Amino acid sequence: MSYEGVRFPKVHMSTLAINYLRGSNIYMDIWWSFCFPGFGQWFQGKYFYGLILMTWEFFINVKSHLNTAIYYSMVGRFQEAKDILDERWFLLYIVIYIFAIWDCYHSSIEIKKRMVIASHERQKVPHYKITPLTITYLANRNPIFPVFWSLLLPGSGHFILQRKFLAIFMIFWWTVTCYYSFLPQGASVAMIGDFQESKHLVDPQWFLFIPSLYMFAAYDCYLSTLESNKFYEEEKRLYLADAVDNAKYPIPYPEAGS
Repeated sequence: MSYEGVRFPKVHMSTLAINYLRGSNIYMDIWWSFCFPGFGQWFQGKYFYGLILMTWEFFINVKSHLNTAIYYSMVGRFQEAKDILDERWFLLYIVIYIFAIWDCYHSSIEIKKRMVIASHERQKVPHYKITPLTITYLANRNPIFPVFWSLLLPGSGHFILQRKFLAIFMIFWWTVTCYYSFLPQGASVAMIGDFQESKHLVDPQWFLFIPSLYMFAAYDCYLSTLESNKFYEEEKRLYLADAVDNAKYPIPYPEAGS
């Protein structure tokens, strides 16, 4: 689709993803960036930037043993937390962590400015793209289904929303996190009532990634479905308005006396 004459396109559709200009709540952007660097940028549609920050979070956090130190602090083992924390990596972590939050706040303000202008432009919304690899399209979806599948397997809900690259990335990191945290083994042992053994099996360094990944995947699926539905309705409305204006589909009127 051509965006000639459009200053700020609202929607971009490609083989791997659908991206759109959306004004999310600035406090939610900051909150998710606070929970996990990169999530705030992902939430704003800056996917490539967000994925880099997410990958960085995994790498630096594991190298510094930060999650393990947090776990020890939570259970009162402060000396062990101090001993295991690698200060060489942790000091690098602090700077980028703060920058990710600041960038999320700044970007949220700038994106909302562009949305004000875009809302006054009567621009067409792409709704369908077919390539040799896939078919990408907008549709009116019930948010229950993307959220349901995302709760079963974080990332799978994004496939339903046609955001394929993000789905692959999320499923990859979810799989890696579950594998290194020994979550499946710990869950299976807990199911038979051996909670003490389950506690020893699970690696807190990787396990503490799981709540953020799990909740964000479901929350992003829910809001993305609502946003996608809005653009789907807008595309239909604009198309029908143009069709009527151009007399492509004249509205039939009843004959006099009928």
